[in-house]
Amino acid sequence: IFVVEAKNWAEYIKGNINDDKWVGRGSSSSTLSVVSPFLQNDMHIRALTDSALRKGVRLPEMISVICLPDSAIIETDCDNVVNLSKLPQFIFKNSLSKNKIPVIDTVRTIKTLE
Repeated sequence: IFVVEAKNWAEYIKGNINDDKWVGRGSSSSTLSVVSPFLQNDMHIRALTDSALRKGVRLPEMISVICLPDSAIIETDCDNVVNLSKLPQFIFKNSLSKNKIPVIDTVRTIKTLE
């Protein structure tokens, strides 16, 4: 399962995997300092995992990916921060190296969580 955190930061984003805050700029002229999108997505993954476990469902491994517009310059040591046009390649590459569950099981898991 790929958990995608989409950011609309059109100009740039800068931060590293161990940083609590990242900086960037979207369409406005001001630079913003925000919680690391990597940490933010990690919280989403934990929430999904906890919710599933409370219903007795063990989810397969989840892969975090942060996606930005193609216009954004990415300055980070995180391999899972990509521009939109690179997202399909990221998913394909990471799907090949992971154990996949059949599509039918994925659908069944989602219906159980609903």
